[in-house]
Amino acid sequence: MSKFKAIPVLSTVIMCFCISITAVAKNSPQLSDQKPQKSVADTYADLKSQARNNPSVVEIITSPDGWQVVYEKKIDRTVVWSFTPKTEKAYPAFVRREVTAKDGLVMRVVCEAKKQDCDALVETFNRMNAEAIEEAQ
Repeated sequence: MSKFKAIPVLSTVIMCFCISITAVAKNSPQLSDQKPQKSVADTYADLKSQARNNPSVVEIITSPDGWQVVYEKKIDRTVVWSFTPKTEKAYPAFVRREVTAKDGLVMRVVCEAKKQDCDALVETFNRMNAEAIEEAQ
């Protein structure tokens, strides 16, 4: 788990007032209210374009171990996207976490790797979320 700790602490702190966690992996059924998924690469390209056009709203940070973390600042919430580096077994994948007053923490995972590697990624982020919630209480 130590390599995941390099993900910026801010993304974990943002999630501290979380209530519920929902994860949807590409290999599992999508939630009925979800749009069909774009690929991981297309999603990153869209966010990168938004960051170029509006850097005060979308910011991309590369961690020392290669994770691409995207902060999307919205009026009523912050969305944190964590894109796996090529060195991760779960590559390509992203974890999207957002906190809303209504739903608390909502996490969505799109993973194009092997199911077992995607499941491990989801488990790691669920553990990180739970630790952040525990520390906040």
